Amino acid sequence: MICEPNWNLLLAKANTTNETVLEAARAEIWQSWRRSCAENVDHPRAKELFDRHKLPGFHDPFAGGGALPLEAQRLGLESHATDLNPVAVLINKAMIEIPPKFAGQPPVNPVSRDEIARGGRWNGKGAQGLAEDVRHYGKWMRDEAEKRIGHLYPKIEITAEMAEERPDLKPLVGRHLTVVTWLWARTVKSPNPAFRDVDVPLVSSFILSPMADKEAFIESVVEGNSYRFVVKIGIPKDAEAAKNGTKLGRGSNFTCAMSGSPISGDYIKAEGQAGRMSARLLAIVAEGDRGRVYLSPTAEHEETACRAVPDWRPTGDAPPPHWRNMCALWPSGMG
Repeated sequence: MICEPNWNLLLAKANTTNETVLEAARAEIWQSWRRSCAENVDHPRAKELFDRHKLPGFHDPFAGGGALPLEAQRLGLESHATDLNPVAVLINKAMIEIPPKFAGQPPVNPVSRDEIARGGRWNGKGAQGLAEDVRHYGKWMRDEAEKRIGHLYPKIEITAEMAEERPDLKPLVGRHLTVVTWLWARTVKSPNPAFRDVDVPLVSSFILSPMADKEAFIESVVEGNSYRFVVKIGIPKDAEAAKNGTKLGRGSNFTCAMSGSPISGDYIKAEGQAGRMSARLLAIVAEGDRGRVYLSPTAEHEETACRAVPDWRPTGDAPPPHWRNMCALWPSGMG
């Protein structure tokens, strides 16, 4: 029995996979289409355009992330998507073109196949078999990557010393947190002769998080002929200075963190061409229990990154020459 649909139910996230709600919506779409066919029975092209046994197709010419084609497909329409952006095409292929090809198919990964062999049959629906394979081989790829390059991505231990100045870290003392992001700043040699051997940072903003009650920022602490970065929680005393970092107005002009001397865009360009640009670790972003945890950089993490030297580089042109001036419509869809 199919009930009259309440279209507002489709908006509820909990009903994304609620077949009762979806089936009622599909039935209503069919009824609406058949009414349209009946109203246009005298149309000169009625047989071609108003076939009551076949729903019209859906086409989104600027599909982007594919939300509309995906929803149309879930409601029973033949869905097509196009976009100029190859990334959008890839997303749409993964969402609306590939899964239907594997609808009702069992997974092929060895673990699932062993379970099916013991149970005797596959009871999954839709693309659940494909989803099982994606999870299995995705985990395999993650595990392989961790074995091969995991040492280049160390976790960070929250110590009692770190929590002395940061009360918010006390509940995390002794734990090893997974690093989400390492934030780096480009550096150039200071234009001031007094600090000509110091690599000073080019930072557009020292604000890490402007969210209310979750404010975090970086403070540059000068100590003699060197400096270090310290992550602090709360609102900075000089909010405007923190917002601007070491940037000086518009364009590519900055100030020297050691002397306050201006650093022009031409100077930065010349330093880069001379191979004298470097990088400095600004902050570490780790995964906490309730979101991101912003931490001051450590020598261990900076040294680990500096030791990572690739032993292989891609050869040839990237992208290939015949791709460079290509501007074509990349199609994606289910026919």
